[in-house]
Amino acid sequence: MDLMKKYVLETNRYARNFITRNQHNISNKSRVHDWRKKGKLTLTEFKAFVGVILNMGLIRKATISEYWNRKHSSQSTPWFRKVFTRNRFQLVLKFLHLVDNRKIAPRNSSSYDPIAKFKPIVDHFNLKAKTHYSPSQNLFIDESLIGTKSRTILRQYIPTKHAKFGVKLWMLTEAITGYCFHFNVYKGKIYDPTPARETQDSYVVTSLLRAAGLLNKWYHVFCDSFFTSLALAKRLLNLHTYTTGTVRSNRPLPNLIKSANLRPSQSMFMRQQEILNSDNAKSRLHFIQLLIDDLSEDHMKRNHANFGVLNDERKNQHLRKLPGRKEKDCSVCSVRNVPGGRKRSKHICVVCHKGVHKTCFKKHSRRCYADE
Repeated sequence: MDLMKKYVLETNRYARNFITRNQHNISNKSRVHDWRKKGKLTLTEFKAFVGVILNMGLIRKATISEYWNRKHSSQSTPWFRKVFTRNRFQLVLKFLHLVDNRKIAPRNSSSYDPIAKFKPIVDHFNLKAKTHYSPSQNLFIDESLIGTKSRTILRQYIPTKHAKFGVKLWMLTEAITGYCFHFNVYKGKIYDPTPARETQDSYVVTSLLRAAGLLNKWYHVFCDSFFTSLALAKRLLNLHTYTTGTVRSNRPLPNLIKSANLRPSQSMFMRQQEILNSDNAKSRLHFIQLLIDDLSEDHMKRNHANFGVLNDERKNQHLRKLPGRKEKDCSVCSVRNVPGGRKRSKHICVVCHKGVHKTCFKKHSRRCYADE
């Protein structure tokens, strides 16, 4: 909850600064004006925003605007329109911030941190992971890749991964369930150097275990060939931690081990790898669906309380232009018994067939719904 409140605070701050800084450059048709009309981002609205983002991961479409497509009934997804208007969602996405930009050191500064803009997420996750779960004895350490081809100093190339290009993470997980207990973002050799007289593999393993508070507790760590070495095994044993993993043949090993001809099924790492890949995809999907409903529920209830629940006929209602030069009095702004108060419109509501201007349609729709 504290992280969400920080998102709301910094997003509103960035939106305010952006509008103030660019007020003379914003066109009259820009959706940025809607931010002033609808007000600041609220905590309830941000929860719904997170729910929409998660649901977009389950329901894939070509572009963001396609989630609000009304032209083709076969592509319609009404749930997204119930939660957000397209403009409001894209504005929140545009202004989304977690850290005040004024507090971030510039790149040429000695204190520059490449992950400064999302470091609170990393710290929050690592804290909550330890708070709500105690791992079993068997742990697993490996690298993971968040695929991206954007221009960032964090981008790494790992040909063995499916994405190949992306942001690399060092991850400490529970071997049986795959539960991530702690992770660090690799910043590259410049911003994340290995200390002198240490190898990267040994440094990564010990730093993850130390940060998670799992050293000297006789946990059993499984690693792949990138991390495993005799030096690491000895170091962890001195820290009351077991380790098991495959070892590369070019690393210092007794000849008896190097010449051993073991089948893959005899490798302890391979057996643990099978356990890691035995996740139940259906139960994970069900969890995400429940999370989406929970995040968006309060925001949707508030919307329905203000505007009423629209029936299927009116979900797609819009204005229809009258043929030729025909016009009708606007049902909102036209006052016939006042001199000069009569206002004519070339558009009518497709539900009640009353005249209404485009700018008056929002007020008219509320009356139209209430009458029904």
